[in-house]
Amino acid sequence: MLEKPNLQEIVNKLLENRTQKELHKMTGVPQSTISCLKNGKDKRQITYDNAFALINAFEKDKLKSDKSKTPSDN
Repeated sequence: MLEKPNLQEIVNKLLENRTQKELHKMTGVPQSTISCLKNGKDKRQITYDNAFALINAFEKDKLKSDKSKTPSDN
């Protein structure tokens, strides 16, 4: 069984290297929704598309981070 993603943790991780406005431009998720998630406010209003966009951005960041940790073959 898949675990329910913790969108607050995902948003906070995504905001470590960008602003809420930048995350909005990157994902299309309204800045107000990003702010609510960041602050642990009611998450029942988030749409499937917005949740998917945030999870997708998180996975892309994770892949970039994993690639940067790989030793180079020089």
